[in-house]
Amino acid sequence: GTTVNIIDETTLAKLEERPSIHHTATKIYAYGSKKPINLVSSFRTEMLSVAHQTAITVGIYVVKGEYSSLLSYQTAVDRFEGIGK
Repeated sequence: GTTVNIIDETTLAKLEERPSIHHTATKIYAYGSKKPINLVSSFRTEMLSVAHQTAITVGIYVVKGEYSSLLSYQTAVDRFEGIGK
């Protein structure tokens, strides 16, 4: 799985509450690639779990263009561990 949380510019534009975005110098590479993914910005936000009634703060990177969103392995484990068991 991915090590970071990623959304695209299109998804960012659709968010009802616009997060405070920041420029990022971080370089992220797709598996096996030598060319970094084109990141536009990043932001931090809370992710909520209704099932667990808890929230965690996570970092999210925004990629240029229109792609699928990716949830990092760590965020998935932190947020959804135990759901469906």
